[in-house]
Amino acid sequence: MIPSGMVVRVCIRCPPGCRAPHIWLDGGRSLYDALGPEYTHLRFDPMVCISGIVNAAAQRRVPLAILDIAISDALATYGYKLVLLRPDQHVAWRGNEEPVVCVDLVDHVRGASRMPTAFAHNRMAATKIDFPTAGTR
Repeated sequence: MIPSGMVVRVCIRCPPGCRAPHIWLDGGRSLYDALGPEYTHLRFDPMVCISGIVNAAAQRRVPLAILDIAISDALATYGYKLVLLRPDQHVAWRGNEEPVVCVDLVDHVRGASRMPTAFAHNRMAATKIDFPTAGTR
């Protein structure tokens, strides 16, 4: 039961800015226990290429951990094959393939974007517009 006057925010399909939904990993380990002090890239399909994001993070010296998750329920929970989490366990970005210019995404999530802050924040979930993928060119 929720106490009277308390605001509850429910995030559907984990849009950027929401806390990452909890899932249990293989072996009964909590997702939150698997996250460290760095950005974490969740990949729910090991066939999706993430080398561009990995290289862009290294170029910008952004610490990045990769966590491959092969649980079908997890993809249904998150709704996207790729999800980038901030160190505070909130979603920074999500998509089904990496953006064409991955360094723009990395700059954005680290706060060094060339886009005006309010504009970029309000449209962060609009991957096709802000961070186009190869399929949206």
